[in-house]
Amino acid sequence: MVDVGHQKGTVASEPTGSSYRDRLMAGMAASLTQRTYRDTTIGEIVAHARTSRRTFYKEFSGLDDCYFALLRSVHSEILGMVATAVDMTADWRVQVRQAITAYFAGVQTHPAVIRSYVRELPSLGDPTVTLQSRPRDQFIALLVGLSDTASLRTSDIAPVTAEMARFLVGGLEELTALVVEENRPVDDVVETAITATTRLLGPATA
Repeated sequence: MVDVGHQKGTVASEPTGSSYRDRLMAGMAASLTQRTYRDTTIGEIVAHARTSRRTFYKEFSGLDDCYFALLRSVHSEILGMVATAVDMTADWRVQVRQAITAYFAGVQTHPAVIRSYVRELPSLGDPTVTLQSRPRDQFIALLVGLSDTASLRTSDIAPVTAEMARFLVGGLEELTALVVEENRPVDDVVETAITATTRLLGPATA
């Protein structure tokens, strides 16, 4: 997991035992608070990470490798926040609120990285390579798993299909783009996302 400071252009204090790989990804994240990925250099990354180019090339084959690793790390962190936030015994509406609130809290924690993901990733390189850095399928699988519980079935909530989960993820990504591209607070979209998801998932009598 990459730990990036909230102050623009700084890296949070390094935890004891943190690997060079984590430090370099944090350096990449710090650079993205100041410039686009296309304008980021290895020199800037290693300066933020307080290490060397030699160390960089021991950990990564190049800028793309470090960038994709950072995106995967941040998105894995966000998915972990969603998974741990949901109380599987709570009312299904509460679970929806917990999941969406946790998701956007994760977005708010790493706005520069998510902004780069939204703006720059689709235009980078071979589509096959680019898709490898996308965690959408993991998010879909998480939503399917969270919806397939006894407590939700008791509330007459059918498990979410992969197709429906893909639809939900696409909507969340669109709202995420609004937040990070227009520098809007997540509160502007959280309630919209909760309302839309509740209406989509709810039983006919809801």
